Amino acid sequence: MKTKYGTARTVADIIAFFGWLDIIGAVIVFVLSMTSSSGSSTILTVVIIPAFIAVAMGMFMIASGQVIKAIVDMADNSFIMLGNDAVKEEK
Repeated sequence: MKTKYGTARTVADIIAFFGWLDIIGAVIVFVLSMTSSSGSSTILTVVIIPAFIAVAMGMFMIASGQVIKAIVDMADNSFIMLGNDAVKEEK
């Protein structure tokens, strides 16, 4: 389906992509730090808590991208439902 909001869709995809990168990076750092740690308690504050925060931020970024896509879909569907009247009013 052709959309009038191609830039918004692209921005939503980019935001979601960086959200996934954030989550994947946090998980990799978490796993690497757990395998290389010698059981010290400082690993909790230095790696685990920031990793959980990074995962939460990544989830919010993914959700934001999906919300943008949903809004664009609603705008496209509203435009289709209005039919030719919306095109005449824009001119």
